[in-house]
Amino acid sequence: MRMTTGLWIASIVLVPCRASSQIYPFLKSVDINSVVTYDESKSLYLYSYKMQSSPINIGSIQKLEIDISRDDGSKTLDTSGLRFDSQFEWNNFHERFPQLSKGMVPVGIPLLPGKEWIGMVTNRYSVSISADSAFVGPGKSVRSIVITSKGLPSIRACIVAPNFQDDLLFPNIEDTSSNAMTTAQMDSIREAVNYHGWTIGPTAPPLNFDASIWVDTVLSYIHRSHELGWINNERDDDAEQDERKEAGVVRNLEKRLTQVRDLIDSGKIDAAKKSLEMFLDKVEKLRKRQKREEDKNRKSPKIIFTSEAYALLKYNGEYLLDHLKEEDHGRHDKKEKQDEK
Repeated sequence: MRMTTGLWIASIVLVPCRASSQIYPFLKSVDINSVVTYDESKSLYLYSYKMQSSPINIGSIQKLEIDISRDDGSKTLDTSGLRFDSQFEWNNFHERFPQLSKGMVPVGIPLLPGKEWIGMVTNRYSVSISADSAFVGPGKSVRSIVITSKGLPSIRACIVAPNFQDDLLFPNIEDTSSNAMTTAQMDSIREAVNYHGWTIGPTAPPLNFDASIWVDTVLSYIHRSHELGWINNERDDDAEQDERKEAGVVRNLEKRLTQVRDLIDSGKIDAAKKSLEMFLDKVEKLRKRQKREEDKNRKSPKIIFTSEAYALLKYNGEYLLDHLKEEDHGRHDKKEKQDEK
């Protein structure tokens, strides 16, 4: 599945100017943790976020913006069951979504950190969570940011922006001297102080589901999760008999999914389901292993398998398993009808 992003990431080059000695509120590093749970009764995924601002940051966090754009070839997801923290969030969503629905995954915003925070969907096909006060300073953290959606967990671009006061950081806009800053220079600085990263957010699955292609999507999540530090290629102590412990967690996860795809391509759906269930069982064991590590070493636990990796592989793997069960059920129904004839 192709992933698109409405929040493009680019390197910013600052043009020297009179105010170049100014200390701008750069966000050099922000740790964004995402935990996803599923409410089966409402068919909704709950995405919970915590932001930890590094002590090396100069600025204070004011806003988190997450890409929720939707591909043309993906399903249109309904809005039933979405809840909102206040009347403001409800009004914003219902006013904007009709114009944005073709390019955006619908989300609810049921919980925010406090009255100082607001949430809204934007014309950039993103969800924006921002504060008008009580900003998150260097070394501080904020949690209780929750969005809900019927969209499956995916890797999403995000931007964290600092509190930026133009009137204090930029020269008078009426300054027409040769040393005055241009609008382009100001925009460049505003962009450069932001932190660009990746997190977990909702995406719409393809309209025309192909099981083999979906396996490739989940395989890509393993690869990217390893790159992003969400999965460490630790020795796989939970390896099955057909796996090697020394091959490592990443390799054995990839090997199991590749086996699932080969079985699907061979038309062996029952065997594919069993292999996929083994994959999902390993995902659960890895998450429990990570939690044991966190309980043992609360201050600086070793990263084995984060909540982000767990959300990607568990829920997208279960989505594939549900489709395989439906396909198998349809195949048996067809056979029974042929036998009756």
